[in-house]
Amino acid sequence: MLLAMRYEIRIAGALSDSLLGAFPDLDPERCIGETVLVGELPDQAALHGVLAQIEALGLELLEVRRRPESLEPCDADSSRRVRPSTSMKAQSEIRQTPMEPLDSAVDHVRGAPDGHLILEYGDYECPYSREAFREIGRVERELEGQLRFAFRHFPLTEMHPHALAASAAAEAAALQDRFWEMHEVLFHRQKALEDDDLRRYAGELGLDFEAFDRDRTGSAVLDRIRRDVESGIASGEVRGTPTLFIDGVVHRGGYDAAVLRQALAP
Repeated sequence: MLLAMRYEIRIAGALSDSLLGAFPDLDPERCIGETVLVGELPDQAALHGVLAQIEALGLELLEVRRRPESLEPCDADSSRRVRPSTSMKAQSEIRQTPMEPLDSAVDHVRGAPDGHLILEYGDYECPYSREAFREIGRVERELEGQLRFAFRHFPLTEMHPHALAASAAAEAAALQDRFWEMHEVLFHRQKALEDDDLRRYAGELGLDFEAFDRDRTGSAVLDRIRRDVESGIASGEVRGTPTLFIDGVVHRGGYDAAVLRQALAP
């Protein structure tokens, strides 16, 4: 694992200030025809979180490389490069917002309506998300009637090639009121997420095959996943998976059951 590595991430086109706000930990350097994001990232999970953000926003990734301090993103002609002003950096910091509040009409939530809330941004192919799934399940059983749990998608597609398809399968199942059942299956069978596997799970859950196949590749399902990803990006806190929020505040501790119980204690 690489720790605190400095990266240069090249993206096609000149990004607007609002798009730059999605990358608060990186300094933008604008060149002709492209934008270069430069900065230190603590580990590879953080890097892949940035790459997932780029894909979710529909941007074209040109190159990612480790960057020595002396390396310029364009050529040495400073007239071709515009460095960000202090005000631009300040605007990026201002645009960081807390966790987007739950929307009962959109979010996937279960448990006691008045209980403490654990919200997870997760990836169905991420082994750490699977571990969090098991530990959160233990806490739910132990604190039955006192806890709510919500799940939002954050597929790290550069690292986990099946994650987006798995999220789409869960959302297609949700359209047939079977989200949580598919959610459980996907984590229990994390090593089998090929297309045929997803269709088999739909059959095991008694879903309408035709509707399932249509919906999981449709724009409505992809927009629903993008909504979750963008809300995580907007928080300024979601950089990898799993990322947990407890009662609206990001939780940076461990996610084993004992630690979660302690974090939930009044």
